[in-house]
Amino acid sequence: MTEFNEELLRQRVWYWLRNEKGMMVDGEVELGVGRIDLVARTPDGEVWGIEVKTGDYDKEQAHRYVGSGKLDRVFIASAEELDPGDTSSYDIPELSQTRWKLTAAMDKG
Repeated sequence: MTEFNEELLRQRVWYWLRNEKGMMVDGEVELGVGRIDLVARTPDGEVWGIEVKTGDYDKEQAHRYVGSGKLDRVFIASAEELDPGDTSSYDIPELSQTRWKLTAAMDKG
């Protein structure tokens, strides 16, 4: 369930950044020091990195992202507990498969 909660949180953050903040968003971006969950470009041209966690996060991981020199800001999006409500409307394997397909497509450019 944790993997599903993290995926749902990632999708919510992606939607918020793109649709409500007007940012361009990519997922699972390689920074040379690791892969960050989301990278967003603000309308002003700033590049934000967002690591999505539903549990504990590694502060050293966040520091590596900052040290990559590729991001203007780094954020941790977290939720101690995420209640997705009625999950019967979600096809969890399909969400996970779609995420992997998007990641593979982005890796190919």
